[in-house]
Amino acid sequence: APADGGGLDTLTVEHAVRLALDHHPSLRSADANTRGAVAGHKGAVAGYLPAINFSASATHTEGVFVFNPSVPSRNQIYSTYAGGFQAQQLLFDFGKTINRVSASTNLADAAASDYLSARELVKANVQIAYYGLLAARGVAEVNDEAVNEAG
Repeated sequence: APADGGGLDTLTVEHAVRLALDHHPSLRSADANTRGAVAGHKGAVAGYLPAINFSASATHTEGVFVFNPSVPSRNQIYSTYAGGFQAQQLLFDFGKTINRVSASTNLADAAASDYLSARELVKANVQIAYYGLLAARGVAEVNDEAVNEAG
């Protein structure tokens, strides 16, 4: 925000906090951890879904077939094609999938809480630094006035 008379930018505590929240590396890291945990949760939930696999293969062979040297050779062409389809659905795995989903849910919740905690810590540190700077400037002004009055 422009200052009243000087034309210079004045950094308010709100603007400082906004800048810190937009650019602080610990928040980027916490956000990446949260996104990773959410992706892990989606992967765990995928264990409930059916799996479908397709496969296909083809071979083509040409060559000269010689069974007996006394019989003239003949050209042979072999072509083989194969395809496959497979579908699987998990019926019961003795709690493995549900426990994996539960654990990944807890991990995603913890990562989200870590992000919020890191965000609040950044805000608090910026506010402490901002008001600490204002206090230091005030002390410096008082000291300058004391020196001017004494001198």
